[in-house]
Amino acid sequence: MAKKILIFVLAILPFLLFNSCNVLENKTRSASVLIIQSLVGISGGSEDTTALDSDVVINPPSGKCYYVKGDIAKVTFTAKLLSPTRTPTFYNDIRVQRYRVRYIRTDGRNVEGVDVPYSFEGVMDVYVPIDGTVSWNFDIVRTTAKLEPPLINLIGTNNVIEAIGIVDFYGEDMAGNKVTAQGKITIYFRDWANSDSECP
Repeated sequence: MAKKILIFVLAILPFLLFNSCNVLENKTRSASVLIIQSLVGISGGSEDTTALDSDVVINPPSGKCYYVKGDIAKVTFTAKLLSPTRTPTFYNDIRVQRYRVRYIRTDGRNVEGVDVPYSFEGVMDVYVPIDGTVSWNFDIVRTTAKLEPPLINLIGTNNVIEAIGIVDFYGEDMAGNKVTAQGKITIYFRDWANSDSECP
C-alpha cells in the first residue's frame, strides 16, 4: 500500500510543480517578477527626491498666482526571471497597464476625504523586458485632491500632513499571467511658501 502511495505522489509531483504559483507575485503563474528599482518624487519639475514636498496651493492670496497643480513621481522598473538558469523569451517580458495610489498616516488617522486624500487609479502602458530598465512618470497626487479636504484645509496654515503614498502597479507578462509590484514614498502636504518668481 505504501509503495502505491509513493508511486502516486511521484507521478503527480511534476504536475504540481508545473502548475505551482509564483508566491512573490500575488499567486500568479508567471515565471517573471516585476521589480521597482526606485520610486521618487519630482520636485520643481526635475529634481528627484525620496520624499515629496506637496504644495497644496501656489502663492495664496497674492491675487497673482493662486493656482493648484498635481504632483508627479517617477518609477523605475526592471524585470527578472524567477529561475536565473532559464533562458528568457518574449513571453517573459512584462507590460505594466495600470496603477493605484492610496495614502496612509503613521498616526492611524486614515479616513479618506477627512485625514488623507482619496485613493485613485490611473492607466499606463510600460513595456519592461527581462533584465531591462524602464522609467515612467505618473501622477502621485491629483490636482483635484488639492481642491478637497483635507488638503484644501491646509491653505493659509502652517499645518503639515505627513503621509505615505502606497502605489500598486498591475500588469501581465506577455503570456497573459498577472504580475504586481508595490512602491512607497513619503509625502509632506503643506501650504509651502512660494515666491512670485514661480508664477507660470
